[in-house]
Amino acid sequence: MYQKFITHLVNKEYSKRTVEIIHDTMYAAMEKARVLQKIEQNPCRGAEITTKKNIKKRRTSI
Repeated sequence: MYQKFITHLVNKEYSKRTVEIIHDTMYAAMEKARVLQKIEQNPCRGAEITTKKNIKKRRTSI
């Protein structure tokens, strides 16, 4: 679900840096919740920030 959110931001053509800032903020908040034992694992871990160019390239190579 979180990966879909990040991809949605990329598709809305937010700059890569803006998406990185949003991701860093979410990651830190979820990590704090994990440390406080409010959640078991950080759902932001493993999410990839790609650019639209990378998404198009990946689709054409399949």
